[in-house]
Parts: sequence; C-alpha cells; structure tokens
Amino acid sequence: MAISKIKAAIRSHHRRLDKGVDEETKQSISRKLDGLNYELNKVKEDELSRKMSSRYHKIKFIEKRKLFRLINSIKNNKINKNDTHPDSKRALFKYRQQLNYIINYPTNIKYISVLHSPSNSADTKSRQEKLDDVESKMNAGDISSTPELIVFKSLQSDNVNEVEGSKGSKQKPQTQESQKSHKSQKSHHHQPSEDSDDQANLSADDFFE
Repeated sequence: MAISKIKAAIRSHHRRLDKGVDEETKQSISRKLDGLNYELNKVKEDELSRKMSSRYHKIKFIEKRKLFRLINSIKNNKINKNDTHPDSKRALFKYRQQLNYIINYPTNIKYISVLHSPSNSADTKSRQEKLDDVESKMNAGDISSTPELIVFKSLQSDNVNEVEGSKGSKQKPQTQESQKSHKSQKSHHHQPSEDSDDQANLSADDFFE
C-alpha cells in the first residue's frame, strides 16, 4: 500500500476514535492503527533503502571492483611467487574486511566510503566502528571470510547486463518505412525492364517464326 493511502487510513481511524465509540470498537480500531503504523514505518524504510541504494550504487560498485582486483592481485602473487610474507596476509585480510564492509553496509543510511577519507570526525568514528564489527564477525565466522567470491558473481552479472544492454542498443528494429523502402527496392531490382518485356513479346509472336 502506498504511503498516502496508509496515512489516509490512519487519519480515518483517528476520526472514528474522536467521535467516541464503545470500548470493544475502540480496541479494534487501536489494533488496526498499530498495524497501519507498523506498515507505514516499513514502507518508509523500504523507500529510504531504495533511495540510498540508488544514490550510492556507483561508488559502492567502483570500490568493490577495486578491492576485488587488489585481493586477486595478492592471491595471484601468493600462487606464482609462493608469497607467505606477513604483510601480504595482513593486506589480504584488510581488503577482505573492507569488501565485507561494503557488502554488509546498512542500506537505509548514508554510505561512508571505505577507500576515501571521511569528511568529518563523526563519519571517521562511524566507519571504524563498522569495520571493527565486520572484523569480529569475520573472525567469528558470522560473515564470509572470502567475500571476493560473492563479488565475483555480482560483477559477472553486472557485466552480462551491460553487454546485453549495449547489444540491444546497437540492434535497432527496422521501421515500417524502412521495411517498405527495402521491399520497394527489392521489387524494383527484380522487375524486368520494358525492353526485355518487348523482346519477350516479340520472340513469342508467331510472325517471327
């Protein structure tokens, strides 16, 4: 139900209460109001989440892709060069922590970049608290310790959609006018000339036998 309709229903029930009703009806209306208020809050939260997701989609996508590449770079170095340096392990965990930060970031609040310095101390504190929470959940096994696998599927899906979109834009359907023009050109191309018609008629005439 739309927000405007829910609000209208709430106002309507409040008007009924203001007019004075018996206790049983009052309890019934109160229960309905509780349900409507819950639904209103839920719809508002969903709308805010959609708005925030749309607003911060691009920056999240860019940061996820950067971290995904950094993680893969370290993993490839470990495979190719047998790199077991502690700094590499710390960097790998840090990038995975930051990637999980993006994946698990609340959708109904302003996004604070994990790769760029926050603009104020409050955002710096909030980001660090979220990173600490992510770290504890990773260590406890509550969230994935290899988030790059999740992002890999997401990036694949985005790339497929992008390719299909570009293909669709290139393949423009023929309009009726262009189809008619094409048919006209085709029929004109195969239509015999007047000279050839005359020659055919002459050759078929008994006079020339």
